Amino acid sequence: MQNSQDKTLLLITGSYPFSVAGENTFVPQEIEILSRHYRKLVLVPKRIEGDCETISQKNVFTEKGYAIYINSQIAKLFAMPLLIFDFMIYREYINHAKLIFSHPRLILTILRSRLYSLMSERWFRKFISSNSWSSDSCDLLTWWFDPSTLGLLDYATSKKIPVITRAHGYDLYEERHIPPYIPFRDHAIKKICAVYTDSFTGRNYLSKKYPQFQQKIEAGLLGIKDPGYTNQASDDGIFRIQTCSFLLPVKRIDLLIKGLSELAISHPSNKFQWNHIGNGPEKENLVTLASSLLGSNIEFSFMDYPGKKELNDYYNRNPVDLFINVSKSEGTPVSIMEAISFGIPVMATSVGGNKEIVVDSRTGILIGEDPTPAFIADRISLLLFEKEKLAAMRKESKQHWYQNYNAEKNYKLFVKSMSDKIENYN
Repeated sequence: MQNSQDKTLLLITGSYPFSVAGENTFVPQEIEILSRHYRKLVLVPKRIEGDCETISQKNVFTEKGYAIYINSQIAKLFAMPLLIFDFMIYREYINHAKLIFSHPRLILTILRSRLYSLMSERWFRKFISSNSWSSDSCDLLTWWFDPSTLGLLDYATSKKIPVITRAHGYDLYEERHIPPYIPFRDHAIKKICAVYTDSFTGRNYLSKKYPQFQQKIEAGLLGIKDPGYTNQASDDGIFRIQTCSFLLPVKRIDLLIKGLSELAISHPSNKFQWNHIGNGPEKENLVTLASSLLGSNIEFSFMDYPGKKELNDYYNRNPVDLFINVSKSEGTPVSIMEAISFGIPVMATSVGGNKEIVVDSRTGILIGEDPTPAFIADRISLLLFEKEKLAAMRKESKQHWYQNYNAEKNYKLFVKSMSDKIENYN
C-alpha cells in the first residue's frame, strides 16, 4: 500500500470549482487539507456552469470531460441501449415492486438513475485506464452519494480500487424524495468502501436503514476555518436577524417571513432588520411575500452569495443578533457553521445536523421540526430583551465551533479515517 502522498485523488463534485452547485462555501476548505496529503488532486465536476473559482493549490487540477459527456444529449441517446439488458434494473423493479405499483413514475426514476450511473461507469473506465491508475496509485472520493458514485463503483470495484463517498441531505435522507426512495441504495452501500455522513444524526439514520453495513458508515463532520474575529451585536436599538441559504422550498423562507410579520406586529415599538444572503428559484415570490407582509418597523434585504472572503467581510462589518434556519430538512448547514464561527447565536429547527450544531439554550434555540409563524415570533421575542443571555450564547457559539466544527481539525480527522478505511479495504 502506497503512502497517500504518492497517490492521486479523484474528487467528484457537483460542480466545484464552478459555482452552479453552490459548493464553494465548503469544498475549498476540504481541498486545502486533502491537497497536502496527495501528490495530485483532480477535481471532476458533474456540471461546468457559472463562475469558475481560482484554486491556489498547485497540485489541484480540474477535469471537464466528465461534465461534457454526462450532460450530452447525444451521449445519452447512444447509452440508452445499455438499459435493455441491464439486470440491475430488473432486480430493482422486483425488489421494490410494491412501491413501484403505488408510484409508477418510479420506473422512469430508476431508468434515469441507472442511465446516469452506466454513463458514469463508461467515462470513468476510460479516464482511469488512460491514466494507468490502480489501487496503488489512485483513491476515489465522491462529494455526493448519487448515481455518479454508483457508476464509479461499478468500474472501481472490478479493479479493486476503493471508493469513498460523503453524504449530506438529498443524497442521504430518503424522506426528501416523494415517495421516500433512492434507487440502488443497497447495491451501492454493499460495494462501497465507506460512507461519511456530515452529521452523527445522518450516520445513525443510515446505520439504522442498513444495519448490515454499519461498519462502513461513519460521521465525517464538515468544518469552517477560523475567521479571525467575532461578530458584534447591535448597539443602536435595532434587532438584526440573518439568514443564508439557497432560496428553495425546503428552506421554508416563506414560513420565516410569516413569523417575522407576527413578530413585528406584536412589537410595534421595536425596530427589526432581516437580511438574507443567497439566491434561488424562489427569490421573486419571497421578495413579493416579504413586501406584502412585513410592516414598517422591519426592514429587509436580499443579496446574492458574495463569495467566501466577501461573506467573512460582511460578518466582520455588520452586526448580527440572531441567525435563523427554519429548514424542513438539513444535513449540517455550512451557513450555521459559519455563523457560530463568528460567535452568532442561532435559532433553528430540530432537523438533521441542526440538532447537533445548535445546543439548545446554550448556543441558541431549537424550535422543533414544524414551528408555526406564531411560535417563531414567540421564540425570537424571548431573546429581544435578554442582552446578557445573548452575550453568553455568543461566547458559547464560538467555543462550540472551535471544539466541533473547526475545519483544520475535522478535515485532518477525515483524511486519517479515510486513509485507514482504504488501507483495510479488501
